[in-house]
Amino acid sequence: IIVLFTGAMLTKQNTLLLVFALMAGPFVINGWMTFGMLQAARVRRKVPVRAMQGELFSVEITLRNSRPWFALWMMTVTDEIVHETETLSASVLFSRVSSRTTQSGQYQLRLSGRGRYVLGPIRAASRFPLGLVERSRVFATTSEILIYPRIGRVSQSWRQRLGGATELNSRKSPNLGLFQDDFNQLREFRSGDNPRAIHWRSTARRGQLILREFHQNREHTLAIIVDLFGESFHTVMTREQVDFALSFVASLLIERGRECRDGYLSLTAVGESRFDWEGQGTSSSLESLFDGLALFQPGPATEAVEVVRTKLQQLPTTTQILIVTTRKAGLPYQNLLTSRVELLNLNDVREDDLLTFEDYRPATRSPRSVEV
Repeated sequence: IIVLFTGAMLTKQNTLLLVFALMAGPFVINGWMTFGMLQAARVRRKVPVRAMQGELFSVEITLRNSRPWFALWMMTVTDEIVHETETLSASVLFSRVSSRTTQSGQYQLRLSGRGRYVLGPIRAASRFPLGLVERSRVFATTSEILIYPRIGRVSQSWRQRLGGATELNSRKSPNLGLFQDDFNQLREFRSGDNPRAIHWRSTARRGQLILREFHQNREHTLAIIVDLFGESFHTVMTREQVDFALSFVASLLIERGRECRDGYLSLTAVGESRFDWEGQGTSSSLESLFDGLALFQPGPATEAVEVVRTKLQQLPTTTQILIVTTRKAGLPYQNLLTSRVELLNLNDVREDDLLTFEDYRPATRSPRSVEV
C-alpha cells in the first residue's frame, strides 16, 4: 500500500491512486467502525466480596451500548485477576448488543491462592466487521475479592484426641448437680424420674413433688495458638503448608462451635503480625475470623513465647490449649508445655490424617486463563 501511494504521488496517475484507495479503504472503515463501537461501550463488573479457596464462583460482566442507532458486534471483554502469586485472565464474548440496551455475561473462577485478589482493569476489544484491524479500550475499573482458607472435615482420630485431652483437665467448678451437669429448671415429678433429683424445699413449699431437671454440659473451652514461623513466603511448599494450617484451625473452630454451643473459643496467630479472635459457639462472628485468616502471613513470630505464657496464666485450668506450629526444630516455648497444652507440628504429621476436603483441590498454582 505504501508503494502504491508513493508511486501515485510521484507519477500523478489516478489508476494507482484508485488501487491504493481500494486497498487502504477496508482498513480505514474497519478501524473507524471499531473505534465508534468502543466509544459507545460501557462496561461494569459485579463480583462477590468474599469466596473460599477451591470454590467455584461467577463474576458478572455487563456491557451497555449507549449508541442510539447502531449495535455493538463481536466485542470481547477481558478481565485481569492479579494476586501476589499468580496472574489470571478471563474473557467474555458479546456477539451483539442492540442500541440503548444492556447485556450481561459471566465467567467462572476457582482460585487456589489465599488472600486478596484485585480484578481489573477491563479491556474491551473488537475486530468487527472485516477482522483487519483490532482496536481496544481500557476501563480503569477495579474490584477486590477476599479468598478465605478452605474448610474441611477434621479427622475422627484428632477430634477424639483433642476431646480426650480436654476431659483430662482438672476442673475446679463446684458440683451443683448430678454428673457435673448444669441446672436447667424445676418441674413436676413424673413416673420413672430419679428420686434423687427431687428438690425438697420446693416440694414442701408447693405441696407436691418437684424435680430438679439438668441438661448435659459438655461445653469444653478451647484456645488455639498458631505459630506460623517462616522466613520466606515465596516458595510453593511454604504457601501450601501455611494455607493448610489456617484451614485446619478454621475447620476445628467451626466444628467445635457446632458441638459446644456455649463453649468459649479463642484464636491467637503470630507470624508477620498478630491476630486475635474470640467467640462463643455458634453465636460467634465467623466473618471477622475468616477475614483475619485470609490476610494473615507467616513471619518471624517473635511473640510466640509471650503468647503461650500469657495464655497459660490468664486462661482457667479447664481450657484446653492447642498450639499449631510450622517450625521444623527448636521450639522457643518448649519449657512452657504442660499437660493442658496439645502441640501439633505440621512437619511431623500427614495432612490427610488431620483434615479431609470433599471439594475440588487444584494440584498446581500455574497461571490459567478462563474464557466463557
